[in-house]
Parts: sequence; structure tokens; C-alpha cells
Amino acid sequence: VWRAVSSGEGGGPGGSARDLGVQASKQASEAGALRERAEKAEKELEEREEGYRWQRSQAEKLRGQLRAELKVREQLELSLQQTEESFSSLLAATQACATCSRVSAPLARPSSAAGGRRA
Repeated sequence: VWRAVSSGEGGGPGGSARDLGVQASKQASEAGALRERAEKAEKELEEREEGYRWQRSQAEKLRGQLRAELKVREQLELSLQQTEESFSSLLAATQACATCSRVSAPLARPSSAAGGRRA
């Protein structure tokens, strides 16, 4: 029993220098692997952040384009509304003129037909 404890067998506190060296080497190896994983994760995180920044910049560009297109659409709608109003006014004036022509046409015929032949 004494020999097992003093030689470090069974994980006791009195391990040999060789056992401690092996354990230290193992821990150093694990630490190195953890460091590599941490560096890899940090690099991956930086790449993702860069991707997100790029996506945000693209989204902001699209928002700007949409705002500009919305302004153009609003201007086109206003122009269309003004055109419709102008057309309505022109139509009303044309109809009024046609009504006026129909009313005055019978009055104008006898004077213009007075010099003409009758059938």
C-alpha cells in the first residue's frame, strides 16, 4: 500500500517526478489545444461579424434605394393626380363647348343656309 501511494499510483498526492512530468505535459497539450480552439473560434467570430457588417451595409443601401423609389412614386402619383384634374377640367370645358355648339348650331344654320339652295 505504501509503495502504491508513494509512487503515485492510484492518483495519490505523492506522485513521482515522472508522473508529474507526464501530467504537466498532458495539461500543456490540452492547454495548447484549447488555445487553438479559442483562436479558431475568435477568427470565426471576426468573420461572422464582418459578414454581418456587410449585410447591414447592403440593407442600408437597399433602404436608401427604397426611400428614393418611394419619393419617385409619390411624385408620379402627384403628377398623375394633377393630370387627371387637368383632363377633367378639359373634358368639362369640351362638354360645355359642345353643349354651347349644339345650342348655337340651329341659330347659325339659317343664316348660313339662307344663301344656299333648298331641295
